[in-house]
Amino acid sequence: MLLLAAPLGARADVTAPPRAPGAERPELTANEMWTALQRDGRVRLYKIYFEVAKGTLKRESDPTLAEIARLLAAHPVPMRVDVHSDARGSAEFNRQLTQTRAEAIRDWLVAHGAQGGVFARGAGETEPIATNDTALTWAKSRRVELVLITIK
Repeated sequence: MLLLAAPLGARADVTAPPRAPGAERPELTANEMWTALQRDGRVRLYKIYFEVAKGTLKRESDPTLAEIARLLAAHPVPMRVDVHSDARGSAEFNRQLTQTRAEAIRDWLVAHGAQGGVFARGAGETEPIATNDTALTWAKSRRVELVLITIK
């Protein structure tokens, strides 16, 4: 089972994303992210926010981004930041937008001391985790995933 970030006080294995932005606390601590990465190879995050239709990070993202930076400081391993969109808008627009957003996250992490190699990938709408037919399922598909890169 993939660990999903949950609102503060909720169980961490809840399958639905938070309904409203929570600005003051990160979704998961660096240790919780690391546990999920070791177990599943990835962790889904929903509390990284952007300006609408832009790659500009909102300040509400800082607590979660800071925890990712702490994770990378404690465990300097290669990591990929995958950004996903819902299916609204054109596929090409969503691919470009998610790539820009992934790069913005990577750049923030590097500027805040991330080590180990952080790579950015915009997945667009190609990997939905929900049906993409209601506001709730759109929100579930819009996500950031940290993916552990293993070298064999």
